[in-house]
Amino acid sequence: QGTSATGTKIAWRTLQPTTSVIEYGLAPELGMKLEADTPRTDHALQLTGLKPNTTFIIGLAARR
Repeated sequence: QGTSATGTKIAWRTLQPTTSVIEYGLAPELGMKLEADTPRTDHALQLTGLKPNTTFIIGLAARR
């Protein structure tokens, strides 16, 4: 999938295999979280539930 009016795909790379974690939402509280437990170096998660024409804050985390 890719980007739509209510969602988008976020992809990133880490040097070491890690789990994937994205927290996102409206500032200052994020409120929504996606996780993938399988350690990898190429990460991609699909964010959903976004509102069109609204700025969201996105935080990425990696856990070994």
